[in-house]
Amino acid sequence: MKQIMVGVMAALAFRTPFLHAQDLKPKGRWFDHRDSAIFQPFHPTKKIKEQLPSNFFELGKEGDLSMFRINLHGGKIGDYALVNKRLCGAHNCTYVLIDGRDERRFGEVSGSAIYIMDQKINGMPIITSYNQWGAEEGIYTCYVFDGKAYASVSAIKLEGASVRALFDNMAGLEKIGSLSPGPKTQQ
Repeated sequence: MKQIMVGVMAALAFRTPFLHAQDLKPKGRWFDHRDSAIFQPFHPTKKIKEQLPSNFFELGKEGDLSMFRINLHGGKIGDYALVNKRLCGAHNCTYVLIDGRDERRFGEVSGSAIYIMDQKINGMPIITSYNQWGAEEGIYTCYVFDGKAYASVSAIKLEGASVRALFDNMAGLEKIGSLSPGPKTQQ
């Protein structure tokens, strides 16, 4: 039953690029690595550093890490989406999600635009992303929280009018535009 519910909720999250009804606009927030003015250096604590993929430090140095402060849990302490901007391709980045309460890694998402929807599964927002492949071509992916971490549950290739419809539909979402310092660093 739980798997059926996750499938139904993921399908609901995917409806956004394909519906044309004005009253069905999605609600949520988004961020985008291309807005380089909001990247802010981030020096992880030892606990966070131990949980980052080894390739986070292959190019550049620890100072190349940047973060978006996001609040997935809904509490007073925010969570973080960490990225090594040198590992971003021309269009896409991989973000490691860190729980701000205990500095635990709880997922990874990839894309040029990351959408944090108001709809929730297991008490956590559905996250969708768009990975750009070309001018009007890319992959739209849906991530849900499985109780321990975010996992990709579905992906679909979009082209042309479908890409334009996705961005038109997401245009009303609030942009997460300011970065703030993360946890205290260990020198």
